[in-house]
Parts: sequence; structure tokens; C-alpha cells
Amino acid sequence: MPIFQANGIDIYYEEAGSDPPLVLLNGEGGNTLDWAGLLPALTERFRVVTFDARGAGRSAAPPGPYTTRQLAGDAAA
Repeated sequence: MPIFQANGIDIYYEEAGSDPPLVLLNGEGGNTLDWAGLLPALTERFRVVTFDARGAGRSAAPPGPYTTRQLAGDAAA
């Protein structure tokens, strides 16, 4: 299971395709599975990176609530 450390927690991610990179951000409570229908078209032209935000999917769920700043920091990492 691909995991990276961001701001002290484990974040699950997936990537497919080749450059240039394209990072997909989920809405509140979404996860990498939300993008399954779009991935075949996007990976023809991009290296697509999806991830489960803190507290969602297969990422760690430290005590919340989570701030927009925390979620943005995780995405940037």
C-alpha cells in the first residue's frame, strides 16, 4: 500500500500514467476511488496522483477537526 508521511501522519496515495503531473483533490470525505471513472482518460496524457486526505479512506485519521490549512499542507506534501 503506497503511503507517504505528511505533517506527521500517513497519507495513502496512488499514481498512474506519465508526465506531466496532475494532482486530483477530493471533496470532503472523498477518496481515491472517486476518480476511477476518469483515470483511464487522464492517464493517457498525465501522471495522475490521487490521495486520501487525512481522516478519509486509507489515510490516517488523527483527532479533528481538520483545518483547510492542514488539508492544503497535506496536498502540497
